[in-house]
Amino acid sequence: VALGVGAPGAVDHELVLIITGGKLKQVEALGRMGGVNAFIDDDKLVVKDVTAPINGKSQLLDKTSGMVGLPEITEHGVKVKYLYNNESAIGGALDIRSEINPAANGVYIIYKLSFDLANRNNQFYLTAEAKRI
Repeated sequence: VALGVGAPGAVDHELVLIITGGKLKQVEALGRMGGVNAFIDDDKLVVKDVTAPINGKSQLLDKTSGMVGLPEITEHGVKVKYLYNNESAIGGALDIRSEINPAANGVYIIYKLSFDLANRNNQFYLTAEAKRI
């Protein structure tokens, strides 16, 4: 793995890391190095800054944009249910706006997505667990 080190947009030098073992063990080792989230998505290695969303933008989530019920504060951040969309992804950001639970308001990075897909009579939902940034 070769990583550019330096100011954003300018590579001062490269840092070469050699990590051995199975794919998942290598990803875990990379993630433990600090400052980055590392995971495999569609058979591609994704390494991103721990405090930045993967796509550089956040998705607004409130009662008018598909949020279902109240966002739940968890020990790691928030758990929220909303209508299925194709914009949500692990590492993406949610900008949660709740009038009833303002303590949950803020920008979060998704670390877990669960799908609740049903038949034609029911809507499709996503449940995201995310950490505040």
